[in-house]
Amino acid sequence: MRAIQNTKTMLIDSHIKDFFAFDRASGLGGSEASAVVGLHRYKTALDVYLEKHGLAGDFAETETMREGRRLEPVAAERYAEEKGILDDSSLDFIDPQITITHPKIPWAYGSPDRLIVDSEGRWLYGLEVKCVFSWQEARLWGPTESTRYPPRHAIQCLWYLAICRELCRLQGWPLMPHWDLCVLIHGLEFRHYRITHDQELEENLFFEAGEFWRETMNGNPPEPTDRDNKNLTRLWPQDDGTLIQGEERHRPLIEQYKLAKANYQTAKAQKEEAERSLKLVMGEAAGIEGPDYRITWRHTKQPRRVDYRGIVSSIKPSRDVIEMYTKLGAPQRTFRAKFNEVEDE
Repeated sequence: MRAIQNTKTMLIDSHIKDFFAFDRASGLGGSEASAVVGLHRYKTALDVYLEKHGLAGDFAETETMREGRRLEPVAAERYAEEKGILDDSSLDFIDPQITITHPKIPWAYGSPDRLIVDSEGRWLYGLEVKCVFSWQEARLWGPTESTRYPPRHAIQCLWYLAICRELCRLQGWPLMPHWDLCVLIHGLEFRHYRITHDQELEENLFFEAGEFWRETMNGNPPEPTDRDNKNLTRLWPQDDGTLIQGEERHRPLIEQYKLAKANYQTAKAQKEEAERSLKLVMGEAAGIEGPDYRITWRHTKQPRRVDYRGIVSSIKPSRDVIEMYTKLGAPQRTFRAKFNEVEDE
């Protein structure tokens, strides 16, 4: 697979950026676009806002992410084999390792996983590669060439397709008609899909993203959603020590919280009682199952915990050394609610 940088000088060169050096705080990428329009499964628009303003905290790569990155070339090669690309001398299957920017919308960028290029170096279409490892994620993907796939990935493909179509237009190439999407499930099952250009959807997508980006640049965060409770502390990391005087308009919220808290405590107690009873039924069995349920109670490997406090105590480091390796964690604010029950006279 040759690198995209090896192609001859093109009109679009100024819109091809180094993948590793590109400043991602300068705009919106494909996966962020799906969050902005509310279609991302794990990320909200407020998450994106905090990331762009450097308020989201340190990014920690998970084992699932690392495994997905390791298997991406496997899934991409499987796609190329099934599509006959590797056997077609008129085509090239490129791992570009670039970030591309929209020639008319400078804050819109993308990093395609693969590009399919003809013998003259023209970009024909692209490929987005995904690897999933959980059953919850796997059930979101339909059969090969169906139209059932996670909406956030479809948005990502449409975002890349829109940018590449403008670059093709600038270069004088035929416009890309589609963007392909493939997935490797549990490292074994492979499926692929085709997402075609939709002008109306593209215009709506970039309009919403543009509104979000303008507000973001003005320092105006988006309206928090139900999933943003964890983000509110990052918006307001410290309190000013004052107490707001409660008003009658606050009463519905207070009552809603009181009722929800009481219901939660009741439901939690009922859940724990039912769980205890089910464990008594299972005993040494691994679980219990019926036509519409399966509940397991399996043993897991005992965790190993390192007593770092004991290690540090045995080494007896100086206060300066301890301070050198001490880092501040994410800001925290404790939420507490206390209610004084008023007795009837």
